[in-house]
Amino acid sequence: MNRGFSNYWLGIALLISIISFFFYKSIFSDLPLNDTLNTIEEIQSLQVKLHRDLLRYRSNQIQQYDTLNTTLLSLGESASQLNDHSMAINKFDRSTVIQLEKLIGDETQLVEDFKTHHSIVQNSLLYIFNVSTELYSTKPKTKSKKQLRTTAELLTILLEYNENPTQNTANKIYPLIDALNNKPDANTNALINHALMIIERLPEIDEVLAHFNSLDLENQIILLKQTVRKLKIEDDKSSLIFNILLFMSTLYLIFYIIYIFINLKKGQEEIANSNSRLNDEIARRTKTEKALFQLVDIDKNISNNSEDRILYLLNALCTALDVEYAYISRVNPSRLTAEIIGFLDHGMYSSQILYKLKKHIM
Repeated sequence: MNRGFSNYWLGIALLISIISFFFYKSIFSDLPLNDTLNTIEEIQSLQVKLHRDLLRYRSNQIQQYDTLNTTLLSLGESASQLNDHSMAINKFDRSTVIQLEKLIGDETQLVEDFKTHHSIVQNSLLYIFNVSTELYSTKPKTKSKKQLRTTAELLTILLEYNENPTQNTANKIYPLIDALNNKPDANTNALINHALMIIERLPEIDEVLAHFNSLDLENQIILLKQTVRKLKIEDDKSSLIFNILLFMSTLYLIFYIIYIFINLKKGQEEIANSNSRLNDEIARRTKTEKALFQLVDIDKNISNNSEDRILYLLNALCTALDVEYAYISRVNPSRLTAEIIGFLDHGMYSSQILYKLKKHIM
C-alpha cells in the first residue's frame, strides 16, 4: 500500500513538473515577433513620410525643418528597437537588420546634406524675391534700362530654373550674369552671387534626392517584414502544438488525480471489509472459546454419564455457537459404524442412533 501511494505522488510530481515547464516556457520564451512586426511597419510608415516631406521641401511647400527632424528622430528610435527585438529572436537573420540600420544612417546623412543645400537655396530665393519686388515696385535711378531688362530677365529665368534645373536653363543664365558683371555695384554683385548659388545648389539637392531614392530602403523593409511574418507563422504553429500538449497534460493530470482518489476510496473500502471480516473471525473465536469454557464448566458440575449430562452439553453448545442443532457421536472400535449418543435439533432430543461409516479410498 505504501508503495502504491509513493507511485501516485511520484506521478503527480512529474506531471506538475511538466506543466510548470510548459508555463515557464510560455511566459519566458515568448518571441517578440508582434512587437518586431509593429516596429517594421512603423519604420515603413516613417520612411514614406520622410520621402513625401523631402519632395514638399523641394517644391517649397514647407519651409521649417521640424518635420524632418522629428521623422529622423523617430526612425532612429524605431531602428534601435528593431535591433533589440532581433537580438531576442534566435532564428532571425540580423544581417538584414544591420543593413537596414546602415541605410537609415545613410538617409540621415543625406537629409542633413539636403537641409544644408536647401537652406542656402531658400535664402538666395528669398533675396531674389525681394529684388524682384523692389524692381517692379520702384524704378532704381542708378541703373540703366538695359540693366533693368537684364535683371528682370535674370530673375525670371532663375525662378524657372528653380522649378526645372536643367542645363539648358542654366546656359541662359550665364550670359545674363556676364552682362551684369561689368562694373557691378554691391546690390548687383549680391544678386550675381545668389544666382550662382542657386545654379550650384539646386543640382546638388536633386542629386541628394536621387541618391535617397537609390537606397532601396523600401524593398529592404518589405523583405524584412516577410521574414518576420514567416517566423510568426512558424511560431503560431509551435504555440498551437504547445497549447495542445499543455491541454492534454492538464486533462491527464485531472484524470490521474481522479483515478488516485478512486483507488484510495477502494483501498479504504477493502480495509473496512478486511476489518469487518477480522472482527467476525474474532467474534466467532470468542464464541468458540466461550462455548468450550461452558462445556468444561458443565462437565465439571455434572459427573454422571446420564443422558442429562449429554443434553446439557448439547444445549450449551447450541447456545454458545448460536446454532439450531448439535450432536455428539462415538465411533465404534471397528471404525465401520458410529453411534450418535445425543442429538439436539430445535429443542428435540434423541439418542442411540446407529449409522455406517463410508470407507475413504486413499
